[in-house]
Amino acid sequence: MTAIRTIEYTASPSGVMPIAPQDAGVRGEHKATNVVFNLDASLIKPEYKYRFEYVDGFSGFDTTEFVQPVGSTVSILLPVEWTAGGGCGTLRLCIVALDSQSNEEQTIYTFPASLLFAERETGGECNYKKGLSALIDSAGKATDAANEAAESANAAADKVDEAVSSANAATANANRAAASADASAATASAAAGGAQEAKEAADTAASGANTAAEQARTAAASANTAAGTASTAASNANAVADAVQAKLDAGELKGEKGDTGPQGPQGVSGVYVGGGEMPEGYTVQVDPTGDMLCYTAGESDSRYANVLTGAASGPVAALEDVSPTGALRRAAVLGATAETGEGDKSPDNPYTLAGVQPTKVTVCGKNLLPVTRSTPVTQGGITLTPLENGLLKLSGTCTANNNCPVFCTQPVRLDGTLTATVQVQSGTAEFVGYNLVQYNGDIGGLTLVNMKTKEHHFQRTCMASGFNIRMDAGTVFNDYVFGIQLEKGDTATPYEPYTGQTITLPALEPLYGDGTVNDEYDAATGVETRRWGRLVFDGTEAWAVSATGTAGKYRVSLSIEDILPTATFSQASSCRCSHYATISADNTYHLQVGISANYGTSHGIFIYDDAYDVQDVTGWKAYLAAQYAAGTPVTVVYQLDAPAVTQHDPARILPPAPVCRVFADAGGVDVGYNRDINIAFEQQQAEYIAQIKALDARIAKLETGQPAEPMT
Repeated sequence: MTAIRTIEYTASPSGVMPIAPQDAGVRGEHKATNVVFNLDASLIKPEYKYRFEYVDGFSGFDTTEFVQPVGSTVSILLPVEWTAGGGCGTLRLCIVALDSQSNEEQTIYTFPASLLFAERETGGECNYKKGLSALIDSAGKATDAANEAAESANAAADKVDEAVSSANAATANANRAAASADASAATASAAAGGAQEAKEAADTAASGANTAAEQARTAAASANTAAGTASTAASNANAVADAVQAKLDAGELKGEKGDTGPQGPQGVSGVYVGGGEMPEGYTVQVDPTGDMLCYTAGESDSRYANVLTGAASGPVAALEDVSPTGALRRAAVLGATAETGEGDKSPDNPYTLAGVQPTKVTVCGKNLLPVTRSTPVTQGGITLTPLENGLLKLSGTCTANNNCPVFCTQPVRLDGTLTATVQVQSGTAEFVGYNLVQYNGDIGGLTLVNMKTKEHHFQRTCMASGFNIRMDAGTVFNDYVFGIQLEKGDTATPYEPYTGQTITLPALEPLYGDGTVNDEYDAATGVETRRWGRLVFDGTEAWAVSATGTAGKYRVSLSIEDILPTATFSQASSCRCSHYATISADNTYHLQVGISANYGTSHGIFIYDDAYDVQDVTGWKAYLAAQYAAGTPVTVVYQLDAPAVTQHDPARILPPAPVCRVFADAGGVDVGYNRDINIAFEQQQAEYIAQIKALDARIAKLETGQPAEPMT
């Protein structure tokens, strides 16, 4: 068979060239591409055997029998079983040796070649369906069916919305007609004919509402049918995936390999993300601006994971419908500016300005409380032993009051309504005095839950820095095994051990914000975005004076290139100052003490202080220097006219599913994630049913002549 195209590689003991991915044709082609390896003379020996391995874009693996070199080359025509996966695959030439019994293989060299397959726009059915390729093809078709069914569900949902709109319009007509009928009925008998006509119009409108409601019910049934089709198609896709996994587990998709022995020289490998020429040391290039068919793990999360997305934010972001596949799309810690002081802010009564400085982001399941102790500890006659699944065991007799063995040192953010429970697994206890699970909060030791009552509902907003069990002398524990669960909400649920991960952030300067415009660091992408700047004055700045509306009176001014000007002269700035209230440029111009930003296209600040309103800035600079030396420097936090972005290393964060909690050790969080499609369908179906019931109730009122409020 003659190939349509030929791809040539040159292999030597130092590696293989070219290292960049090569275009290998179209997905699903059969023996249209011939891959040829030109071998260095040192790679051709009688004792060497040659075979090819292939790993497709779905991590499927296949291998050939030994192939015979022709002269100084070995080659292979790519079969459809390998090209069917499309995208990016890796072909490896393996040079091996056999032992004296000719049955034990040792790998001498491995040369990887990256191949790219374009998507097939059209084409008929492929007749080469067996093994891995057939399973991949079935999975693709099942996924397409699921997508088509989902589109049908969306179309049906649109029909529901249209029907509801029609019903609303009909209801409005009915209400207007009914009102007309009431007015006509109040007139003399001469107007009876007009009232009858109004009643007929109301009946007609009510009939229209009935028709619209029937259309809504029909559309809802279509939506349910489409959702069922989508669920069936998804089940088919899952069945195919299970079949693939079963074959992998059984070893049907993997060839036999012997001891690889010592690792010999081989080609370089790795993925380079970026444009232009690919540096040495990589075998695959992913250009974020191009149309490559290879994707990084993070890109695959976004490209192939559940297309339904959700968002949550707050001190603790509560995610209730997380998909079991895909990483978090966004895990941003948000900045906040805190002004601390008492009384009216003034040059004589300065405030402190502070941002938030997070160091960690935690992602966990519904149980917020980890057990960080890894070894037993004996304290005051009691032995505390950590067990599997987050359980603890207490043994012994307590010999001292206020005995407090610690079981967790990891900070946990508490926010809002919380429920803590002690769920006993085995053993007995004889409680004496205090027997409390405590945590260290913003005002010292606080009760999480009483060991005797075993359940506690409370409200708290703080960062808990550690957890211990407080007990008094005489308390006896007989191999008392229990789990502690801390969860959001006011309902206790069955115990689940803590699951999650904590991501350490790069060293960050404080993050500022006003609740709307905030600095942020996104741990998922590694992007640090600054929208606020900070200046601390010491009197060495290039201060100038600016005129006011009063002759002989001046305000001081300073040019700040990256500050955001206000839109108008009378608009107050968003900046915050430790010593002065924030006002408008118009206010400082008219001798009101405070700080303002310039406006229009001018970048800078004005400060008016009647103690320094002369044309000479010497006294003002001396004041700034004195404040700086006293440890209370005049400080300004201001909004930037354009964000400043810094790229750090991203973190691939796999959240627990379906319930997940995300929080930082400082600042609030804003989270983007993939939603579970089954949960989302159930929620959407419930919303449709509720709308239909509300519509039925309105129609029933109209049919009996009662007024009905328009639906929202």
